[in-house]
Amino acid sequence: MPIRKAEKEDIKYLLKIANESSFITLNESHIDYYIENDIYSVDLIFDNGNIYGFIIYSIIAPEIEIIDIVIKEISKKSGLGSILLNHLKTQDNIEKIILELHEKNIIAFNFYKKHEFIIVSKRENYYQKPCLGDALIMELLI
Repeated sequence: MPIRKAEKEDIKYLLKIANESSFITLNESHIDYYIENDIYSVDLIFDNGNIYGFIIYSIIAPEIEIIDIVIKEISKKSGLGSILLNHLKTQDNIEKIILELHEKNIIAFNFYKKHEFIIVSKRENYYQKPCLGDALIMELLI
């Protein structure tokens, strides 16, 4: 499936996908900020005019920080998250991909573990919403 940069016109579709997840707390102004701010990229995966997911990230070479990977509920387990993650690995001059996630987000944890990310740190009581919990800092060396 093709990947392209998100545009302001995509925000309502991205928000609808984000609202399907209990661990994603994005709102319209967040998505707009990530699209408009040059230090972030929002790339979406689509086919036949339908958006199936997106990734928000920042590149500060030699690192990429993943903010969120979000896939439509009906498209989960279809490999789209892996396609978006592999898209990051093709960026120039990247040695490491880092991210943080809620310790209770088992689906995301297992996804990243499958892709050989390792836990490098933990931030205790970091999250207040959607539920209290620690943040796991994970990284993948490229």
